[in-house]
Amino acid sequence: MTDDYVPARLLSGRDRLGRIEKDAVLVSVLDGVAPPSARARRWWWFALPALAAAAIVALLIIPRGKHDDFTAKGTGEAAASFAPTCGAEPCARGGKLLFDLHGTTGYLYFAAFARGSDGTVIWYTTERALDLRSGVLADAIAIGDEHAPGTYRVYGVFSYAPLGRDQIKALFDDAGHVKADPKITVVEKELVIR
Repeated sequence: MTDDYVPARLLSGRDRLGRIEKDAVLVSVLDGVAPPSARARRWWWFALPALAAAAIVALLIIPRGKHDDFTAKGTGEAAASFAPTCGAEPCARGGKLLFDLHGTTGYLYFAAFARGSDGTVIWYTTERALDLRSGVLADAIAIGDEHAPGTYRVYGVFSYAPLGRDQIKALFDDAGHVKADPKITVVEKELVIR
């Protein structure tokens, strides 16, 4: 390498290395002792902007799932929720009972019954499809003489298939506890009749 610079040194009258020669020696020494990964890192810095641009383009072009402002956020599993209500009025004989199904998704069928403190069972719905457009079960239920004043436990049964009374009764053990079934959810609420 120094042979290239010998004529220049002889003509200048100096017999020692100049700045250019010193820099060339330093570069050759560093290239010889630098680990291969350091050389690869130099290449990486040139490729980094191209990789970043490719990632941005991929995010913009690759379609993602359908986005809807009204899509529920969360796990995507079926949700079961209801509230027995008589509207703005307190529930009493002669009134109308509604089932507010707001927030319920995934299930196709809903059935409901009430159990009084004396063990009396009152059936409200069986094999009735959910009406999710309004969030309220389509028909109001008249609160008749079968409803003595008091507190009732109302059970809402959500399922993917229509269930008859016998199938719903089979969901409960002798103590009144719900048996596990992955395709059926039972939600318990309280209803006070005045």
